[in-house]
Amino acid sequence: MNVLSLLSLLLVFYCGYGNGTQKPSACEQFKTTPDMLKFCTGVESLFTDYGKFFDENVFGTKETLDLAMEAVDSTLKTCERYGRCPANNRVRCYLPKMPQVGSVCKRMMILKSPYASCLRKLQNQTISSPELKNLVNDFTKDGIRKKCEDLKERSILMEALFNECDEGKETKNVFKYYLRDLKSYYNCTYDS
Repeated sequence: MNVLSLLSLLLVFYCGYGNGTQKPSACEQFKTTPDMLKFCTGVESLFTDYGKFFDENVFGTKETLDLAMEAVDSTLKTCERYGRCPANNRVRCYLPKMPQVGSVCKRMMILKSPYASCLRKLQNQTISSPELKNLVNDFTKDGIRKKCEDLKERSILMEALFNECDEGKETKNVFKYYLRDLKSYYNCTYDS
């Protein structure tokens, strides 16, 4: 994907989902160069808007799992480019430090994983494991509390994922790898 098509995609996202009236402050250093400012502002808006989206929607809900895979792929490409950018914007990087990038990129990676694919599939079928049923479907306050309990004792969930997902072993491994992140998305706290 060339820079022009990336800019177009980011501009469409910005106009469609951003408020369109406020220029992000992190890009002000580029205000003398319109192309650089436009690119930077588009990227910053992308991460800001997705950051806000994930703040407003609990990870694993239908809203988060239904994000278009094209948008996820495009954002992951932007994450990759952002990750290659030097911190001081040398070599035509044009991107400042943006605090929400890590969080957004990690959630997008999970959405692209076999774990999220399994959750999408399970939302539309009967689930035999009560723990897995809660993980997939219950986003009430009690459901989130139960998720935290189940994540603390993850072996039952891992076994259920292994048994009920098409890519059972890979899904289980991804779940285990991102377990700390999932706990943070549900604001799990544990007494010692």
